[in-house]
Amino acid sequence: MTGVVSAISVDSGEVLDYAVLSKACRRCARKESRCEGDDESFQEWGREHVASGECDINFNGSSPAMEAKGASILWRRSIEMHNMRYKWMVSDGDCKAFNTVENCVGHVRKRMGKHLLNLRARSKGKLEDDKPIGGHGRLTETKIKKLQKYHDLTIRQNTLKKPNPNDRGVDVAIYTMKKNIIAILNHSVKGQDPAKQHRLSCWRNFMV
Repeated sequence: MTGVVSAISVDSGEVLDYAVLSKACRRCARKESRCEGDDESFQEWGREHVASGECDINFNGSSPAMEAKGASILWRRSIEMHNMRYKWMVSDGDCKAFNTVENCVGHVRKRMGKHLLNLRARSKGKLEDDKPIGGHGRLTETKIKKLQKYHDLTIRQNTLKKPNPNDRGVDVAIYTMKKNIIAILNHSVKGQDPAKQHRLSCWRNFMV
């Protein structure tokens, strides 16, 4: 009912991060037994209990899936929370955790779309150009989906395929990825200097 997933340094043995996943909460179980036959009362208490952040339940999948879920949590927050970028994964023969981390690009794509939608919702009124953020030629849902698509492509196209790449190969892949993402943004924003806007030729890769 409970699983602890940790990221441990191979070199030092230090625990870099960990995540606790639980499918059960003792306080919920005790309250449910006391409210037996009174579902409405238990549900009302449950809403307040969850809102307070005291409920231990944070996972609803199968127990074997906890490892993969925990791995994705640790990988996605490594830079934001710990200023670290994990380069390699050493684990047992179960490849589910590795496959989950490898496919985190889909999570990045979803988060990007969510943030853009939230930005559009928060930006009320007109911008500096005296136009709203949404509408024709602006930040529409179609435009957001295109940005998601191209952002996804630039990550996948610059993902290292060969095992054990050297530091030079990693640096080149990251640099190219950043350049392509900037090209996407430049192409999506109407500027006064077309030459500067399209100076990064890598955009052509996304138009084929």
